[in-house]
Amino acid sequence: MNEQVESNGTAARSDAASVSGTVTWAASRAGEATGDDAGNLTAPTCAIGYAFKAIEGKWKLPVMYVLSVRGAARYNEIKRELGITNMMLTNTLRDLEEYGLVSRTQYNEVPPRVEYALTANGYAIIPALKEFEKWGQRLLDARGSAGQSA
Repeated sequence: MNEQVESNGTAARSDAASVSGTVTWAASRAGEATGDDAGNLTAPTCAIGYAFKAIEGKWKLPVMYVLSVRGAARYNEIKRELGITNMMLTNTLRDLEEYGLVSRTQYNEVPPRVEYALTANGYAIIPALKEFEKWGQRLLDARGSAGQSA
């Protein structure tokens, strides 16, 4: 087993058993939450499966990231920032609203104005996204190191 101490002081295991153990633990935790549905991510009572479904797809997390940085934003601001099509953005925002992660506020003005913003549940995932960003940076750094040594 290869252990490294991370900057936060925790040991990071990089062996295959660590990954396997994590998957086993996750499956057993899912079983605790769902009874007979151990490891069944599609079970209606599986919390992690529901969370995955809430953020699945190419555009949900990028839209949430934009809203976390900008605060409330209008439709076209999000569209320009991401380069997403109208249909995809509309569907993504509707899905995020349905899961209670994004709110839509329509103002009684001429011309009409609509703004989208993260809800409290939407903001709750931001710390995880920041960790995801750090993980992505480590992957980029490792890729750069591997490319330089080749």
